[in-house]
Amino acid sequence: MSELKNIRLKQMYQNFEKAFKLLRKFVHLDKPDEIERACGIQFFKITYKLAWKTLKDYLEYEKYIAKSPRETIKLHLILILKYQNLRR
Repeated sequence: MSELKNIRLKQMYQNFEKAFKLLRKFVHLDKPDEIERACGIQFFKITYKLAWKTLKDYLEYEKYIAKSPRETIKLHLILILKYQNLRR
C-alpha cells in the first residue's frame, strides 16, 4: 500500500509541475488578450488545486491528516516552522 501511495504522490507532483510551467508561461506574457487571461485564470485554478492536493497526499504519506485546502496549507506551514526551529 505504501508503494502505491508513493507512486500516486510522484504522479501528482509531476502533474503539478506541468501545470505550474503553464502558469509561469502565462505570467510572462506582455499583454494577454481576453482569452489568454481566461486561460491564465484556469491555469491558476488547476495549479492551486494540484498544489494543495499533492501537499495533502504528502502529509498523509507522512501520517498527518488534513481535510481542506486551508487545513493542508496551515499544517504544512506549521511543520516547516517546527523543522526550521529544530535546525537552529
